[in-house]
Order: sequence, then structure tokens, then C-alpha cells
Amino acid sequence: MISAWRALVVLACLAWAAPAAAATYYVNCSTGNNGNSGAIGAPWLTVQHATTTMVAGDTTYVRGGTCTENFITFANSGTAGNVITLRGYPGETAIIDAGFTTSSPDTGITPEPVFDIDGPDHITLAYLTIRRGRTTNIFISDDVQSTDITIDHCTLEDFVTGDNAASIYVNSTADNIVISHNLIDGYIPDARSNVASGIIVFSPQDITIEHNEIANVIQGISQKYSATTNYTQLVRYNYLHDITDFGMLWSGHDGIISHNLLYETSTAGAFGAILIFQEAGSCSALASDDNQILHNTIYGGAAGIVLSQSALCDGAINTLVRDNIVAQYDGTEYRGLAISPYRTDDLNSTVTYNLVHSTIVTGTDAFVNTTYYELASLPGTVTHSNNINSAPTFVNAAGLDFTLAAGSAGENAASDGADMGADIACVGIDAPCGGATVPDAPTIGAVTPGNGQCTVAFTPPASDGGAAITGYTATSTPGSFTGTGSASPITVTGLSNGTGYTFTVYATNSQGNSSNSSASNTCTPTAATPGGVRLRLRGGGPEDEDR
Repeated sequence: MISAWRALVVLACLAWAAPAAAATYYVNCSTGNNGNSGAIGAPWLTVQHATTTMVAGDTTYVRGGTCTENFITFANSGTAGNVITLRGYPGETAIIDAGFTTSSPDTGITPEPVFDIDGPDHITLAYLTIRRGRTTNIFISDDVQSTDITIDHCTLEDFVTGDNAASIYVNSTADNIVISHNLIDGYIPDARSNVASGIIVFSPQDITIEHNEIANVIQGISQKYSATTNYTQLVRYNYLHDITDFGMLWSGHDGIISHNLLYETSTAGAFGAILIFQEAGSCSALASDDNQILHNTIYGGAAGIVLSQSALCDGAINTLVRDNIVAQYDGTEYRGLAISPYRTDDLNSTVTYNLVHSTIVTGTDAFVNTTYYELASLPGTVTHSNNINSAPTFVNAAGLDFTLAAGSAGENAASDGADMGADIACVGIDAPCGGATVPDAPTIGAVTPGNGQCTVAFTPPASDGGAAITGYTATSTPGSFTGTGSASPITVTGLSNGTGYTFTVYATNSQGNSSNSSASNTCTPTAATPGGVRLRLRGGGPEDEDR
């Protein structure tokens, strides 16, 4: 019979070998203390303390209020399936404010973002309000490659302008970056006050920019210095409006720009709502070929789609422009479509199934090389067919609903049989894309007590709303203690032994949170009590007393 002593050694070894469970922490920048445990009832004071502490799989919730911090870094990386997550507490507004309002005094550090994600991988920022960084609010891959970074459902405001300033700045070699469902709004003019992009991307690898709203900046989305390697670069379902220079400037290779709504962009000049561009003198570092501009709706502004060359570089070669609507542009130079305005080389452009029309600028719709043309009669250097020059009718343009009305020109006229232009129902932060909605509520199951915790079982909802469920949250009553996870069960910690709790669970997908499940049975945590093995000394060592 194994001795009790040997049994304890085995148990200790098993405990040492078991991986640590993912932890959930909390930050309260008003009442917290970094000497606390980080539990919901004993939160930390600073976000930086949380990002220094968290390891793979951990989540920290930032409670409502304002945290005045800048240059927040992550000490560790997550892993695939065990992401490090920093997010706002549900139902509260967590603001992280660097506090900069000017580019001076010069501290010798440029930029000075709110978050600097430089090297760590598998990091997610979600449901945070991030504001007043110097030249950027979030800087990804400053000097060291970071991969698998997600910025989701954040509000980013009022960064101070400067050289290549942007609310989100993604630097060279960053890979598998997802920027989704964010509101990016406003800037603080200062040095280089003519440079203020919502998102700027330099030479990225795989990147997806989708379902964002970008407004009140000088440039919307800028992509520059792309290598010719075939990466996946998607810009889709974004809503850009009230932008002075250009909506999208793309100096990239193999990008797909699709189903975006651009309203009143390029309002201060003729740059274009969507501009495929290549800078003079940077030909070796830039590649602007083989891009696709598909199913976008452009309304207002000086110009629509511009395919450009510099004086020296090849520029926007092999661009496919298809299924777009460009309406009510007011610029007389580049108009609805412009191709190669600086050189006369053949760009091998394909322009098919587009609707271009303005009642503000009468006459021809397109500018190719040095000559104006009707869209249906472009020169032989441009492959073109099935383009329309008729006024579209929108459901409610004054109310910013740019869905084509029944019977409008462009209805069911795209190359795929759908309407020309963007799928408006799918555009923006919380649009029910493709009919997707929040999930149904989960079904509550048994709840099991432990020492200072309860483990909540549940059944996933019958319907995920048409979008994959990304996680579940269990919440206690009383106390509103929470636990999160990707599947059942979820353990909620930080509870008081001897107190009875009930729990509800909600599911989350890209459209938001489901309603709560029904309440669980009462769970009363209890302190652990020793039992089973009792030890006493016999001779020289411990032996089992219970035989």
C-alpha cells in the first residue's frame, strides 16, 4: 500500500506540472492599488501594471473612468487560442488618456502613443476609449515585429498631429493585424498639421481593416511602402466621412478594397475618395499593382476613384475597378474616375459594371491621361464594359442611407447580379452584416461551488445570430463578479465564502452581446476542508492512519 507521504509527493508533482489556468483581472484607475490581487473587489490602479502582469490567456477588464497613462507596453505575448486581452468592463466607459495636446516640449521620444505594441504577439484591445497620444494613439511594431494583434470595438480620439501621424499606426513587418468595429474620430492640429490619418500602414504583411467608422480627419486610411510579396490585405465594410484630403490612399500590392461607403471625402481637393498611388523617387519601395476596387459607394467630395502614376514609377498597374457607384462628385478636374493623370503609359486598367454620375458637374465623367471621356466610351487603353452614366436613386441620401431604391439605376446590375455599390446593410461598426444579429441567450446549467469561486455550466445558444460566437461571460448576483471563456464551464472567482450567488451567462459575437440566460441555482462558496488523508508519525516517517 502506498504511503501517505508518497501520495503527497505525487500530488505535489501533479500540481507543479499542471498548466496555470487563465486569469481574469481588473483595473480601477480611481480606487485601485497595484499592491492588490487584481480581483474585482481588489483591482489594480494602472493599466501598465496589468499589461506587465498578464500572460497568455489572461484578460483584464478596465472599469469605467479615466486612466491617465501613455506609452503602455505589454511584457508578454499570448499564443494562438490563448490571447492576452485588455478590454473595457461591460456597460462602462473605460477611457485611457495620454493627455497630450501639443507636440512640444520635445521629449526626444516620437511618437508617444497611448499603447506601444512592439514585439509581443497575440494581443487584443477591445471596448476601450483611447485618446490624446502624441502623433498616434496605438503604435504596432515600432521596431520589432508583432503578429496577431486585434483592435476591436474601441473608440480612438484626438491624437496630436505630426510626421505620418495617425490614430492607429501599423509599422513595417506587422503581420495578421485586424482592425475592426472601431470609431476613429478627430485629431488635434499641431506640427505637420496637414498629416492626420485615421489609420496609417507601412509595409504590412496580412492585415484586415473592416467595419470601422473613420471621421473628421485629414486622410482616412493610408497604406504605403508595400513589398511585392502576396499578402492578404483587405479593406472592407468601412464607413468614412467628413475627410478633407482623401478617403483611402493605397500604395499597396494585391489589396482588395470592397464594400466601403465614402461620404464627403476628398472635400478640400482633387485627391480622390480612393486613390491608388505611387510616390516619385520611391519606386523600389512601393508597389501599387494588382489591386481590386469592388462594390464601393462614393458620394460627394471632389473626385471618386483615381489610379495614379508618379513621374518616375509605374504606379497603379493592373487595377480592377468593378461594381462601384460614384455619385455627386463636385471636382471638375479628376471627376468620377481618373486614370494616369501624370503620364500616358498604359496602366492595363479594367473598368467594368460601374455607375458614375453627378448633377453638380455636368459633362464627361472620366479623365484618362490628358483627355475627358464618357464612362461608356473610354479609350482602348482601358478595358471597359457595362458601365452606367445614370443618376442613382437612394433610399434616403439626406438621411445617409445609400441603399439603392427599388427601380434605381444600378439595381441588380453588378457583375454578380447584386446591386452596384456597397452592401450598405453591412457597412459600419454595428451593421447587421448579411443579416447577422446578436446570438440567442445561452441555457444555464448546474453551478458548482468551490473555495471563493463557483463554476458555471451552460449550453450554447441554438443560434449564433449568423456570426461566430467569440466568447461567453458569466455574471454573479450579488456583486456582479464576472468570468469569461470560450466554452462551458466558466469559473467566477473572487467570491465570498458563505455567501449565496446566482449567475447568468451571455454570449458575444461580432454584432454584440446576447440577452442573459435565466438565473442559475444558488451557489455558496465554501473554504476547502482537509480530508481523506490524515498523517501521524510512526517510527521515522509518515504513514497512512486510515487503512
